[in-house]
Amino acid sequence: MADPLAKSGIDSKKLEATAKKPTAKESERIQTLDNARLNATYDRAYSREIIYRLDTMLVTLNRIDKINTHASMREFTKNTRTKLESIKKALDEVSNSI
Repeated sequence: MADPLAKSGIDSKKLEATAKKPTAKESERIQTLDNARLNATYDRAYSREIIYRLDTMLVTLNRIDKINTHASMREFTKNTRTKLESIKKALDEVSNSI
């Protein structure tokens, strides 16, 4: 991923530093999962949270595709989107069976 980002003029080291800092929303999600674990609804809550994060990543990949014209970045987003969509489909099936 660093190579396509570099070709797009994005410093991956800055992104790594930003990604390591927990946000308020992440802290809230952790609290939600802790509550679900205590209430014996962890599987449902966990799959819902992961599906939400996958949807967020897919939206971000679509935005990157719209603004980026580099072939390497488009190839990366296409491959990543395909993998994330298959994971999301599997989680949807699990979530529907709970």
